[in-house]
Amino acid sequence: EHQKRKEKRKRGEFVPSNYEISIVRKDGEVRHLNVFRREVIWNGETQFQVLHEDITERKRAEEALRESREKYKELVDFLPQTVFEIDETGNFVFANRHGLETSGNTQQDIDKGLNALQLFIPEDRNRVRENMRRILAGERLGGTEYTAMRKDGRTFPALVYSVPITRGGKPAGLRGLVIDITERERAEEALRESEERYRTLFDSSLDGIAFHNMEGRILDANQAYLDMLGYTMGEIKKLTYLQLTPKKWYKTEARIVEDEITERGYSDEYEKEYIRKDGTVFPVSLRRWLIRDEKGKPVGIWGITRDITEHKQLQDEKAEWERKAHVASRLASIGQMAAGVAHEINNPLTAVIGYARLLQTKKDIPGDIRQDIDIIHEEAQRVANIVRKLLAFARQQKPERKLVNINDTISTTLDLRAYSLKTNNIEVTTQLDPDLPMTLADASQLQQVFLNIILNAETEMKLAHGKGKFLVKTAQVNNNIRISFEDNGPGIAEENLDRIFEPFFTTREVGQGTGLGLSLCHGIVAEHGGRIYAQSKLGKGATFVVELPIIL
Repeated sequence: EHQKRKEKRKRGEFVPSNYEISIVRKDGEVRHLNVFRREVIWNGETQFQVLHEDITERKRAEEALRESREKYKELVDFLPQTVFEIDETGNFVFANRHGLETSGNTQQDIDKGLNALQLFIPEDRNRVRENMRRILAGERLGGTEYTAMRKDGRTFPALVYSVPITRGGKPAGLRGLVIDITERERAEEALRESEERYRTLFDSSLDGIAFHNMEGRILDANQAYLDMLGYTMGEIKKLTYLQLTPKKWYKTEARIVEDEITERGYSDEYEKEYIRKDGTVFPVSLRRWLIRDEKGKPVGIWGITRDITEHKQLQDEKAEWERKAHVASRLASIGQMAAGVAHEINNPLTAVIGYARLLQTKKDIPGDIRQDIDIIHEEAQRVANIVRKLLAFARQQKPERKLVNINDTISTTLDLRAYSLKTNNIEVTTQLDPDLPMTLADASQLQQVFLNIILNAETEMKLAHGKGKFLVKTAQVNNNIRISFEDNGPGIAEENLDRIFEPFFTTREVGQGTGLGLSLCHGIVAEHGGRIYAQSKLGKGATFVVELPIIL
């Protein structure tokens, strides 16, 4: 350094008076000096005054700072996000390699005075400017989303984080991070679309779907579930699924949750009952699945619920029709047999009755024998009456049909028994539909059916209570006339409901009934294309229903 300065002075070139040199101390350590040289007049002669300042520590600090800056630049250049620094006017001071590549700008653009506002769409620039002001004023904003703009005009969604740079206690600019959130927004959009598809399926399902936490509190439900139970979303979220369940199902629910859902993650399909908001109880079938969080911990249960009220009703109706078909088939078989038996008995019975009458006309029959003959004749007549009923049951007589007013037929039949019913303390009430249409039927046969039912009810109420209440109703139901006879007698045991229309079946003591009355009623009603059935619970009376088609 000394040699270079000396040669420059010889050539008359300007040589600065301040310069730096490095020296080696006796112990080998290199020290850095700042040299200040000037001319002075000393004793009338020109001399040189040289001052040496040891700047070794400063040089080391500068070197450390340079290395730190290089490391910082190398580090931020490897980051997959944009790192930037801008001054208080918004001009870029620094941008890492990713920032330059993403925006399409160069270091030369920064050197020329690239402003941060140029990197955002015009619609966002006022908001960017305002947020820069707020941050420089010391406000913390966190991440803010903008639409960034590349040099070629293409845009992308960006999330910007920035903090103020201070020098001497005053704001000098901003330093921050820009994250391209294109993929995140695509993922969010895909998630939104997926959630919309799921919600559409969820809300359009005809079956009820609901979610509840592990404590049973309902968190969400679709419209079908709400409609099924009669609640709004706000109301249902205040309830637990057990509050919707009759108590008799609590043990079943606990077993299913413990043995099936918790154990294997789902339940088999099972049936139970729910309680609507109005208090009505209805049957449902459901299946449920366990929900776990990312750590595998159970956090809730979701289930699909179907109202099976109609299904249950159809099952019951099917069972009832099968029962009635079985009864009808059995009665038909018995009817065929009864007809054959009746014909076989009728011929010899005619001879017995005939000869008994013949013997009764003779004058020379002793008194004791005549008494026996009278008994033979009386009992033969009783058998003949049974044979007539068997033939009627077997439908050997075709009904003579004409337009019949069912209400009039019932009233006439009740009049026939009015005195007996009154003396037996039976209160009779009628609810006869005044608009009931007429129908083609055999009035005398129907009167026989009604009379038989009335007699049975009268007898049962008299035997059970010595009094009773008897209600007769008529109504049009679709294309049928329905006649119901309701009593408050002892009722019919469930196991006997299928047998009461069988010939010779009776619950009375021997000699108090042949068991042919209701079977005869069944045959007559069936011949009219209708049906007859009983509804009863033991100890709660009985209701006999006759349904006849409307034929004009």
